[in-house]
Amino acid sequence: RILDICGIPCNKNTIAGDDDAAFPSGLRFGTTWVTQRGLGPKHMEEIADIVTDVLRDIKPFDYIALRGMLGRGKMQLKTLEETKRRVAELVKEAAVDIEPKQTSGYPHYTPLDIEGGRASALLDNHTRARAIMAERAGWNMPQSFGDASAEADAAKNGAALFDMSDFGLIEVCGERAVMFMQGVATVNIYDLRPGHATHAFLFDSDDRLIDDVIIFRFAALKDGRERFIVRTNPENHDRVLTWFRALSDCYVLYDKKDVMGKIEGPVTVEDLRTCGGAEKRLVCMALAGAKSQGVFGKIQAEAGEIAAYEFIQTGIAGVNTIVLKIDCKVAGSFYLMLVHPEDAPGLWGTLLEGGATPAGVEALRKIFAEAGLPSYETESRPDVTALYTSNEKRFDLGKFHFIGQKKIVAEVKPTADKEPFRWEEKEGEVKKTPLNAEHHKLTKKAFMIPFAGWEMPVWYSSVGDEHTAVRTTAGLFDVAHMGCLGFEGEYAGRFLDMVTTNYVHWLMPGQSQYSYILDCDGRIIDDCMVYRRERDKYLMVVNASNEEKVKAYFRGVIEGRYLLDRDNPLKKPEGEFTFRDLKDPREGDHCKVDIALQGPNSPMILRAMTDSAELRDRLSRIKSTDLIECDLDGFDLMISRTGYTGEMFAYEIFVHPGQAVDLWRKLLERGQEFGLKPAGLGARDSTRTEAGLPLYGHELEGPFGINPIAAGYGAYVKFHKPFFVGRKPLMEASKNITMEVVRFSMNEKGVKTLHHGDPLVNRKGRFIGNVTSAALVGGCQMGMAYVDSKYAVEGTAIGVFPMPHGDKKDWSEKMKDQLEIGDKIYLHDWGKIISRFPEKPTPGMPQSLRDKLVTFRSYPE
Repeated sequence: RILDICGIPCNKNTIAGDDDAAFPSGLRFGTTWVTQRGLGPKHMEEIADIVTDVLRDIKPFDYIALRGMLGRGKMQLKTLEETKRRVAELVKEAAVDIEPKQTSGYPHYTPLDIEGGRASALLDNHTRARAIMAERAGWNMPQSFGDASAEADAAKNGAALFDMSDFGLIEVCGERAVMFMQGVATVNIYDLRPGHATHAFLFDSDDRLIDDVIIFRFAALKDGRERFIVRTNPENHDRVLTWFRALSDCYVLYDKKDVMGKIEGPVTVEDLRTCGGAEKRLVCMALAGAKSQGVFGKIQAEAGEIAAYEFIQTGIAGVNTIVLKIDCKVAGSFYLMLVHPEDAPGLWGTLLEGGATPAGVEALRKIFAEAGLPSYETESRPDVTALYTSNEKRFDLGKFHFIGQKKIVAEVKPTADKEPFRWEEKEGEVKKTPLNAEHHKLTKKAFMIPFAGWEMPVWYSSVGDEHTAVRTTAGLFDVAHMGCLGFEGEYAGRFLDMVTTNYVHWLMPGQSQYSYILDCDGRIIDDCMVYRRERDKYLMVVNASNEEKVKAYFRGVIEGRYLLDRDNPLKKPEGEFTFRDLKDPREGDHCKVDIALQGPNSPMILRAMTDSAELRDRLSRIKSTDLIECDLDGFDLMISRTGYTGEMFAYEIFVHPGQAVDLWRKLLERGQEFGLKPAGLGARDSTRTEAGLPLYGHELEGPFGINPIAAGYGAYVKFHKPFFVGRKPLMEASKNITMEVVRFSMNEKGVKTLHHGDPLVNRKGRFIGNVTSAALVGGCQMGMAYVDSKYAVEGTAIGVFPMPHGDKKDWSEKMKDQLEIGDKIYLHDWGKIISRFPEKPTPGMPQSLRDKLVTFRSYPE
């Protein structure tokens, strides 16, 4: 892909020694086609040299995906642009079969045109006015109209009209355009509402200033894409354009110390001065001075009355114009106007007739210099920290991330009155789910136990029967004790990206993902499921044992009380949103609780709940981890194809607490013919253990401090996000993984019950780890353990010591040389390491479903 964006398309090719055709190490070039274009041996050598330079410049890295480690790489922007230039020189020597037709400027295979001789759309006007012309950044522009000092005075006390055709205008557009601009600009884009603009700085990968820009935010397009226009300075326009396009492609380094991080994209980046769609083209002009509002008052009063950094799209003497008012202490009123090049001469004449005075580049430079804006006439650029010190209002160090932020923070060393999140469990009354009375009807009181502060059924008939039902027919679980949290508003997704490890903006409405919530030191607060219900509406499910902790954490983060990044204590949420506890009765109709329908017959049971052919079809088409919202037999539901049992066909049904009992009864009634059984905590634990799914406090965090990577879930940690809470410490920890979670099974039946913490040894008796979970499955115990990575190999023999627990917890025994007749010593039972996740069909699964089997690692709650 990197060679492709350099202009050298090629294919990956398997060569001798490759182990996997999906990951070949060879490259295949279209040499036949190249020779047909008239290129010969010397050109082939040049191509080889270019490829060599590119490969040498690439900084490789690996990231964890569901299918294993994947290799990626990034290169420096200067190498990319130099390569494009060399490729363009080769293309000039080649025959052209078809002239390319470009409307958007994509793909950007050739280097930017930086040749001079470009003329303003107002050149004829300036010629008639006998302006003194000179080249500036490749543009022929008016230096003055006779008296630069008088023009500068007019820009303060009168109404000076500037031709700014040499200033660049770049359109940034896309679903992730807000996040893209947030990552490149120094200000908080989430504070910028449509119809407003702001002044910001841009930095490069060496933390050097690229440009100071004005960013316009427009209303979102009908298809949901966000739209911005960025006004650049003449000397820097090409650099900004190249930088934005390269960052959008995600194959250039923007932080040499963080090769994995990338700016969120992609976005389309168009030069509005030269874009293929001629109707979109725009140029700049400005009206500055104390009398500017009076000029507008004669021709368009509305334009003169807008507030600072507000813009409108209006007609001025029949010309469609975007007018922005900029806060400028030197010039008083400063209005920036964007207009189509063909309409520029007419607007220019109208403003002159209204009383404006034409002014040139020299006067504009004086205004900018007195306003404290950087000068770009030489290669020298101001120091980043000095720039921050003198322009603090144009920097928001509390943002999650922007290019150049780290250096400023390292040098300024900001402080904030915040503390790391800490949580102490508190005893409280045992709570009951809306289905509590139903459980008492279906099971004995002795089988109702306290769990995570809730009274819950451990089983109804037996763990084994309910486990078998889930695997062969279907089981119905009350999981209304789980926490359900709501997040609504434009900023909701961005907040969730900050506080969770997965990438929330990958989700489309109707999709969900597994993720983790970390503290600032990279410790797991909880694992969770995030569901995107609508564009700006999300639901999160958290563990019952951690519900109060998570709510307290989120509320403290929203209020700015907790430390999110030890390197930068200023970091805080960048925008506002609505946070809801969906189990709180005060949320009214928003309330939701969860009921889980799990097992191969689950789809049939759901379809049996409706006579609507359309709804049956929708239910049948729910993909793994997707969700729908519907009215099912009078119940207002959100149904997701997720679960915690490892079943391919598993559903979690979110319903209002007031309808939970009726839905529970209806499901059991309709599911009777399909073998549906109510299932308790025991079967929930045995099925998730068999599937290799982690439980907080066991395979996650807990006494062993297990992180997501060691647990086998690194694919749900997206280090390409430049920031999420806990990213840096977790990234450091991931470099030194020496222990990891494995699944195991015992070799024989009848082994004493295994518990969390039981020690494991290898064949030589060497301690290698501890049991984290265990369950009886099919008469034989299986479980998970946290072991030395050297032994995390399928088929490895292990010895497990079933140690005493509870009231009998006394692990002491005599030294072997002190044993007497009748003394007891602990012996291990043999087992073996099995695959981390099930790769084979579960018992009783129909053949039609066996053929569609996938690895069940994407379902944990």
